[in-house]
Amino acid sequence: MAEDNPDEPETSKLIAPADFDGPTKNRRCTDVFCSLLLVIAWIAMTGIGAYAVTNGDYRFVLFPIDYDGNICGTDFGDVDMTDFEYFYFINIFTGGVCVKECPSIEENLTDVHTLVTYGGLFQTDDAFLPADAIEIGNYSTAEGAITCTDLTCYPNGDPELSYTSIGVNKGRGYAFYALDTFEALKRCIPTEDAFDEMQNQTGSTGDSLSMGDDGQNFFTRLYADFWTARWYILGFGFGVSLVVSFSYLLLLRVKCVLGIMVWGSIFITIGMFFAAGAYAFTEAQAWEDAVPKTATDDEILGARIASYVLWGIGGVLLLLLCFFRKQLQLAMGTVKETAKALVTMPMIIFLPIVQSVGFIAFMIIWTVYAVFLASLGDFTTTTIDITPDVGFELPEGFETPQVTVRQFVFDDFTQQSGWYLI
Repeated sequence: MAEDNPDEPETSKLIAPADFDGPTKNRRCTDVFCSLLLVIAWIAMTGIGAYAVTNGDYRFVLFPIDYDGNICGTDFGDVDMTDFEYFYFINIFTGGVCVKECPSIEENLTDVHTLVTYGGLFQTDDAFLPADAIEIGNYSTAEGAITCTDLTCYPNGDPELSYTSIGVNKGRGYAFYALDTFEALKRCIPTEDAFDEMQNQTGSTGDSLSMGDDGQNFFTRLYADFWTARWYILGFGFGVSLVVSFSYLLLLRVKCVLGIMVWGSIFITIGMFFAAGAYAFTEAQAWEDAVPKTATDDEILGARIASYVLWGIGGVLLLLLCFFRKQLQLAMGTVKETAKALVTMPMIIFLPIVQSVGFIAFMIIWTVYAVFLASLGDFTTTTIDITPDVGFELPEGFETPQVTVRQFVFDDFTQQSGWYLI
C-alpha cells in the first residue's frame, strides 16, 4: 500500500490546526418559527391530554357496553358485570349482553335451539347445549329486558319460523342463536363457518347480516384498537425497525453490497413496469382470441392501453436512469463514505436506539391521552321497533315489541380533539 506523500495535497491526510475547534461557534437554531410551532403543538396536546385524563374513564374504551348501558367486566352501570367481561352480539343494531366467556361450540358449530336473549338464555327441548353453557349477566332488573317464549321466538318448534319470529326477526330482534365464536377486543365474534351452519339450519341462506360491530364511536374503536395492539406497534415500531436499521448499517460496510442493493432495486422496479405491461397485453390478446369471448371490447381495449402506458412508464424510468446515472453514483459514493465513518465511530449505530426510546415515550403518553379522550362521550339510548317480516302477523294481544341499544356519542370539541391527536 502506498504511503501518503506530504508533497502531494491530493493524497496527504488533512491535519487540523492546533487552534481549530470545528464549526461549534457558528451552530444555532436555523428554524425558530417551526420550533415554536412544535412547542405549541406539544402544549396543546398536553392540555387536551390533561383534560381527558381528568374527566375521562378508560373503561368506556377498553371494555364493551351492553344494551342496558353496563360496561362488561366492570361494576359500572346498574348491574355488576365484573365477572362477565365479554360481549355477545344479539342483533345488527349493536345490541348485546355481557357473558362470562365467549361460546365455543365444537359440535355442529351452532345450537339453533339455544338462544341468547336480552333476558337470559332460552332453550327448547331439542337444545343439545347444557343450560349453563353460556353464562349471561343478570338482566332481570334491566329496563329493556325481554325474554323469549315458544310463541315469540320458536313457533311450532320450527327453526325456519324461529328465524322470522318476533324475537329473532332475522337478526333484528332481542334474541339470537348460540354460535361458535372467537374473542376480539372482548367481543365474541361468530366464526364464518358457524354463521353458515346457522343459516343452513334456519333456511336463511342468502341473508346478509353483520354481527361484529358494537355501538361505540369511530374514535372509541380506533383508540381501543391502538391500545389492544400496543405491543405489536411497539414490537414492529421499535424491535423490528431496530434490527433492520442495525442490519442495514452493517451491510453498508460490506463491499459491493450497497451497489447491489441500489442498482438491484432500480432495475427490479423498472422491470416490474415492463412485466406488468406484458401481462396486460397478453391478457388482452387472450381475451380477444377467446371463443366465446369472456370480456367486452372495452375491457380488451382498456387492457391493451394499460399495457402501452406501463411500457411507456418503464421506458421513461429507463431514460431517467441513463441521464442520472452519475448522480446516483455520487450518492452511492457518499453513502460508502458514511459507512466508513461508522467504522471509526461505532457508537453512532446506537442512534436508532435513542430515537426508538424517544418514540416509545411519546407513544405511551399519546396512547394514554387518546384512550381517555375517547372515553369523553355520553350514552344515548335508542329504542327500535321490531317490524316483523312481511306477511307475519303478531299474535293476538301482542303489541309491536321494541329493542333497546346503547351508543356512545361525542360532542364537537371531543371529535375535533380526536382528529388533532391523530
